[in-house]
Amino acid sequence: MSDAARTKMKASRMAGLYPSHGKPSILGCKAVARYNLNGDLQEVYASIARAAESLGGQSSSIGRACRGTLQMSCGFQWREVPHGADAPLRISPHVPRTGRKIVQLLGSDVVATHARIGAAAKAIGVVTSGISSVLGGRQLAAKGFTFAYEDEWHSTECVVAGDPTANLL
Repeated sequence: MSDAARTKMKASRMAGLYPSHGKPSILGCKAVARYNLNGDLQEVYASIARAAESLGGQSSSIGRACRGTLQMSCGFQWREVPHGADAPLRISPHVPRTGRKIVQLLGSDVVATHARIGAAAKAIGVVTSGISSVLGGRQLAAKGFTFAYEDEWHSTECVVAGDPTANLL
């Protein structure tokens, strides 16, 4: 059997099993709406691919933002628009995650205060997971230091190096 005959037979079999094989699907293309960070509607696109093409972004990240895996993509919020429906004019605004300050301790003395875990890790030369483990209570110290969140430091919830009475006011 020649390659041309084999290809033709495969194409006819695929067409019988999957009638839309190789053809653009109208049902698979969902319209997407682009919103600014305040939640105001900016524009509606016919598909994720068109939105990515017009903004120069990745269609995969826009799709993940539509599904809620990502909070935003290309600097915007995204939502899928059901067929035959209009996109809502407003959605809830994007609220950025705010970092919690980290207090670095040596015994009962405050050594430094860091803006975030990454800054503390860089300052003492450890990986961020070590500091996260100390903050989460899975580990007692990282490179000889203990750590606590600044907002919890003066509360009764703060336990440093296994001593529940240490550094409490």
